[in-house]
Order: sequence, then C-alpha cells, then structure tokens
Amino acid sequence: MDYIINYINRKIERYDEQAILKDYYRVRVEYCLFLILGYLWNKNFEKIGIMDFPKQENILRSIQKPTIGNVVHMIKMLDIHNEIKENNQTGLDLTQYPKIRNELVGHGYSFEDGLSSFIETYDVIYNNILRMGIPIIAKNTDFVLCQGYDKKNACYYGTLYKHDGKCNGKWKCSEKVHEFKMDNLYSTFSVNDYHRISPFIHIDIDDNDALYIYNVLDQPLLGRIKYNRIDKTDSSYSLLWEELEFTATNGVIKKHVNRSVTNIFKPNYSKYIEIGTIKDKLYEFLIGKQKGSSVCITLWGHGGNGKTATVQKICEELAYKKDRPFEFIFFLTAKDRELNKYTGKIEHINVENRITTFDELIRSLSLFYTMRAAYIMRELLMIPVKC
Repeated sequence: MDYIINYINRKIERYDEQAILKDYYRVRVEYCLFLILGYLWNKNFEKIGIMDFPKQENILRSIQKPTIGNVVHMIKMLDIHNEIKENNQTGLDLTQYPKIRNELVGHGYSFEDGLSSFIETYDVIYNNILRMGIPIIAKNTDFVLCQGYDKKNACYYGTLYKHDGKCNGKWKCSEKVHEFKMDNLYSTFSVNDYHRISPFIHIDIDDNDALYIYNVLDQPLLGRIKYNRIDKTDSSYSLLWEELEFTATNGVIKKHVNRSVTNIFKPNYSKYIEIGTIKDKLYEFLIGKQKGSSVCITLWGHGGNGKTATVQKICEELAYKKDRPFEFIFFLTAKDRELNKYTGKIEHINVENRITTFDELIRSLSLFYTMRAAYIMRELLMIPVKC
C-alpha cells in the first residue's frame, strides 16, 4: 500500500458506474507496473550496462514509446537480482498481462454484463502483483518529494506522502542518510532507506498534488517526458528532466539516443557560459562546408580562457544532435597543467588516462573502436538467420 494506491482504492470504493470503475481497476494495475519499473530502473539500469551493454540499449529503445508489453519486458530485464517472485497459484504472471489486457480492453466492445468479469480479472492480477514480493509493492511504502536543501542544518526538506493517504509538508532528512535530487520523488519502505522513482511516477505539488505516471519520451534528446494523469483526463502534461541521461553505458563508452557513441569523460566545468562566437566557428568547421573531410584544427589561447571547456561542450552537444553528424565522438586530453583561478598561477595536475604520445592516442582510439565493434558483432550473432 502507498499514497497513490490508497487514493485509487478510495475511488474504487466510491464509484459504482461501469466506465469509471473499469478505468480505476486498470489504472491500479498499470500504476503498479510503472512503479516497479521506476524502482528497478533507478536501482539497476546503470549496473546492466557493465554486465550487458546490448540489453541496456534494448531497454533505451523500448522506453521511448513503451507499450504495456514493453513495460513488462523492461521490468523483467531490469530485475537483475530476481526480486520479483512469480506466483503460480493464480496461473498469472507479468508476461501474460499484455495479452489479457488486449482481450479485455482492446478493439472489442465491453458492456455492463461484462463488468463483473472485468473487475474480477483485474482484481486477481493486482493481488497477484502484490504477492510477487517486490518490497515497493508488498510493503507499506511512503513517498517523499524533495523540494530543497538546508545548508545551515545540512539536510534536505520536502513533502511526505504517507501510505495511509495523509500528507506532511515538514519532512526533513540529513544529507548523511541519503543524497537527494531536487523535485524528485522517492519511495521508502524501511527506516532511512530511499529509492528514487522519478521520472516514472510524478506528483505535482503545484497543482494540488496531481498524480501522474510515465507515458512517452516526448523529446529524447532533451529528456522531456509526457505523462498521463491518473485522477482525471489530461494527456498533455510534460516535464523536462535535464539530469536524466538516456544513454547506454558500460562504464567506458556511452551510446546516446541518436545512436552516436562517445567515451565517458568528466567536464572541467559545472556550468558552461558562452562568450563570443568561437563555438559557432568550430561547429561550422566540423559540420559545415568542411563536413566529410579529414581535417585538423588547433585552438590557441592563454590558460583558463575556456579552450578545453569549449571542446568538451561541443562533444556533448554533437552526441545529442538529432541528425547525428558523427557516429563516434571521443574526447582525449594531453593536458597536464591548468590555471588556478584563485591564485592566478599555472599548476601541474594529474589527469586520468592522459595522452602523452601519438602512440597512446592511436591505442586509445583503437580501444574504443574495438570495444564498440565487439558489441556490434555480439548483436549480429544474436540475430536469427534463415537458411
């Protein structure tokens, strides 16, 4: 039981009208599926990349515009620790639900004489999900919406949505317990144990705590998600999740939504501020008239004026361009010193995987290409061939 299930159950007890009842019974089941998806995504998605990069890519393709079948399939792939225990007493499991849903809600017609059968089937499915043992569903789960950070007391604050339906706007938690992201929703079913479920479940505190579940990735390159409201008709609501990277990664390289591949590097800036037109000139050189040429460009300037930051920013932006100007984008550095902006002095620095020779440059590029080629070969070997 949680705050949203409590809300849906109260609606079910209140109404006896066929259409409304059917919607709430279906919403209850499909809300549970998206809740499980959010819980497993935030817990296991990055771990899958280390174990199975193609599987992570498969999940990314499915999440953009998922059917209920996709949702069930993603849950299965994300359950890497086998938290879900299928219950055979009812003869139902998650993989059967999409077929049952299509039969009950699909292209046919359902009248009042079929209401009791519809409700009975959906009630069985819901109770079977409860018996699967996944803690976020099986236990009494509270939700926390993190709204800010108190520097003085080193703690986060926000709103607590209790599983019994009550709401408390005075929630606080020390930064030593958990690190939270602003405006994100978390679940908790044991003391000081929090699990992020954003962006798949969302509560809009600015609209009387309106309840939403994930619909589609409306703008993949930006991370904008469109939601379905579960307490009334509203399919136009959308949010931009800037911190959400829809990329498949194995810890060394990343594959983005536009299918370009980049290596993982840490930008040397927290926020990029554009000054002048140097970035535009570099873009023109890279993908303008010179596109397709084997060229080299040198950036010259005093230390600390943004040469590295500009190049890193271009690498990031190229990886998200819809037309994918480059399939592979790698950032490597030979940098061994930088300007200390506080002292005004040039200081030596230690950079991980720093390139010092042309031979190391070739070896590093070869490693990235070889790694990607290995994944491509694996994908090809998995494709069935008809003889």
